[in-house]
Amino acid sequence: MTTTTSSYHKHSYRFIYFDVRGAGELCRYMLACSVGVDNNWEDVRYPMKAALKGFSYGPEFQRDAASGGFDCNMGNLPVLQILQNNDSTRAIATVGQSHAIARFVARRHGWMGTSLLDELKIDAVYECCRDIKSAWYRVKQKPNGKKQWFVATDNNNTTAVDDNDDDTLQRYCKKL
Repeated sequence: MTTTTSSYHKHSYRFIYFDVRGAGELCRYMLACSVGVDNNWEDVRYPMKAALKGFSYGPEFQRDAASGGFDCNMGNLPVLQILQNNDSTRAIATVGQSHAIARFVARRHGWMGTSLLDELKIDAVYECCRDIKSAWYRVKQKPNGKKQWFVATDNNNTTAVDDNDDDTLQRYCKKL
């Protein structure tokens, strides 16, 4: 397991995920951007190896998962531990779900606007981006899907691919 510490204060958060990009990467970026703004964090990364079918989990993760360390997130990662009074040994809360963690960090650091309406608008754009990401995962499974995703459309929404297929990045971005 690899641990990276923010440079100058005791920790107030411990973010736990695998040593890969994925569901935890946005949270890592957000935590890194908020360092020094009353935020100190520890980045704990479990090793993960590519396997023939998917990934294989290292013994450290398996041990911690078996001991109930990630039960707050149904045994999955990422999780965020909120540490009491910057005491890196004592978590007052452990929460899971990458999108909930991202929203928490955004609220904590004033990135969700100044009103409930601002927060609603920011949250709506965030969810649209999640929809685009989900569409990307569907499209890339199709034959020629990756090529189709990046196809440009003209003003009449015509493309070299099936006009009934609305899964192109440009069409999604126009809808934002």
